Amino acid sequence: QKKTSDNGTFSAYFYVNTQPGGTTVITLYHQLDLSIRATSTFFITSKIITVDPLSGKVGEVVTVIGNGYGLGTTVRIEFGTTVTITTTTTDKHGTFSTTFIVDTQPGNTRVITARDLGPNPSLVATSVFNVQGKIAKVFPLSGKPGDTVTIEGWGYDGTITVDFGTSYTITTTYIENSGTFTITFIVNTQPYGSKAITVSDIDTTGISSLDIVTWFKVVGKVILVSPQSGVVGSYVTIEGCGYGTNTTIRIDFGTQQTITTTVSDDIDGTFSTTFIIDTQPYDTRVITVYGPTDNFDTTIFFIRPKINIVSPPLGIVGTSVTVEGVGYGTQTFCRVGFGITS
Repeated sequence: QKKTSDNGTFSAYFYVNTQPGGTTVITLYHQLDLSIRATSTFFITSKIITVDPLSGKVGEVVTVIGNGYGLGTTVRIEFGTTVTITTTTTDKHGTFSTTFIVDTQPGNTRVITARDLGPNPSLVATSVFNVQGKIAKVFPLSGKPGDTVTIEGWGYDGTITVDFGTSYTITTTYIENSGTFTITFIVNTQPYGSKAITVSDIDTTGISSLDIVTWFKVVGKVILVSPQSGVVGSYVTIEGCGYGTNTTIRIDFGTQQTITTTVSDDIDGTFSTTFIIDTQPYDTRVITVYGPTDNFDTTIFFIRPKINIVSPPLGIVGTSVTVEGVGYGTQTFCRVGFGITS
């Protein structure tokens, strides 16, 4: 109610309450005589009043609530590049509440449109939602330097940059339209342990966004054995990477545990050391390189036979000569050939 002035005028205000959208009638009544009245019209526009959450990744659920729509009409929810992500029906007050699942789209800001499909197509409202990048797959989840890693992602846009552990921009790619990507990189030399994979994009407007982190475990690898075969008493050089920084490395050789130890580099977890082939039977032998915890790698070395002693080294016919050898098979017969006598 509002009291008029001495000359019959008045001014009043009210707040638009929740009613169906479209044209509605404003009626002004005389308090003492309801037949004295005047009318006008007011157009209630639609509004999206809630989007929850305001950002998220592909596969997440979003709730949309709106009012100011037709009574019992169908409302279509449009999301970014998807014309109909879902539909819903309004209640008697012209309100609705619905949910949808974020589908695969380019990242960054996407428009949510709630459109009345009833007799009043002008009842349309919009809001925004920020699609965040998501690393959908990393395969494998661990590996050695030199291995290939595949990454799949959703919700990105523009130039994709992948950082890996201590390496910035280990690889890049460019995507558009779909927002999805598949990219590979080769594990470079880094110390043992879990390393962050960070995927970021720079969209078509040049804005950097979407730093998403997952993890990959770098494990040890023997990268060099030189030579790959030899006789007892000769030197072997072995090198590796993917081990802990400044940690003790143990080398096992065939039947000999701890034929040598060394300490890895304090920056990148690499090592280089040598050992002398000890007395073991002829055949392929396994070299195992152990770092801390469960970090190890293996390779092989072939032991060749060797005549170790000929005594005396010279003599006349009839001289007794002793021959000793190493690196032969176990419990086998060895035949000695001498000059023209085999």
